[in-house]
Amino acid sequence: MIPVSHAIESRHASVWQLCLIFVLALLLFTAMRWQPESWLQHQIDQQARINGIDLRYQTLQVDGLSLRMAHVSIRTAELPGPLMLDSMRISPAWSLLLSGIAAAEVKVTLSGQAANAVLVRQDKYIGVRDLNAVLDVAALQPLWKLHMPVPVDSGGTLKLSGQVQLDALSGLPVEGQLDVVWQQARIDLPVFKKPLGDYQLTLKATGNASGIWQWSLGGGTDVMLSGSGQMNLSGKRPQQWTINGRVQLRAVPEARAIAAMLGTQTKVFAISGKLLNARLQAM
Repeated sequence: MIPVSHAIESRHASVWQLCLIFVLALLLFTAMRWQPESWLQHQIDQQARINGIDLRYQTLQVDGLSLRMAHVSIRTAELPGPLMLDSMRISPAWSLLLSGIAAAEVKVTLSGQAANAVLVRQDKYIGVRDLNAVLDVAALQPLWKLHMPVPVDSGGTLKLSGQVQLDALSGLPVEGQLDVVWQQARIDLPVFKKPLGDYQLTLKATGNASGIWQWSLGGGTDVMLSGSGQMNLSGKRPQQWTINGRVQLRAVPEARAIAAMLGTQTKVFAISGKLLNARLQAM
């Protein structure tokens, strides 16, 4: 198949709209099945153009009742840079489809890491259900290292789960809960010679569609962390989202090397500013 490349510019689209496009295209495909690959390619390209999405992919293939895309690049005005995916596979969510609900199972791979979820169309919203990902922190470091104040190497496993409801037009998250667990967290510094323990971050919407989400952080063995605050996700772009709150850090006396460097007194930090470039200030 000839590689496809399209460049479209707009300021009123989101990456989540593209997910909806894929779902609807797949549902139409399963009902029609006429020249599936060429027909689907035309539908996806057309809808991307209409919604102002810069979509590029190397191949698009139909595998049974599933749609598979390889080497996908997605860019919108809201994203700070293109979203690069190794692959994306979409299949019918039969348990929901048989109940008359438009839904599809989506699996993506990014830097060799896999994540999957069920996307559901709900009137003016898109439901992201059964979100699940188990990610190698070391493999994903290039994605966030540039945003770290101290670009040290890290390791461990990230487990992501939860569900989110998105506005179908803006793509903004309006409701839901996400849980992120960093298991066997490791930082590559001489004083941190073993995993620091497990840390959990929970994000939960306030439920009033204001864009305000509560966050809480806790966990650790040698280095204990705790904190809470709010995130304002009402801005049209992620660059406009803000965060505020407090984080407490304490090294346990038993971890002598770490305690000698950090001390055993609880340290309190205020976090504020833009979510993608937050400031951490000692109090």
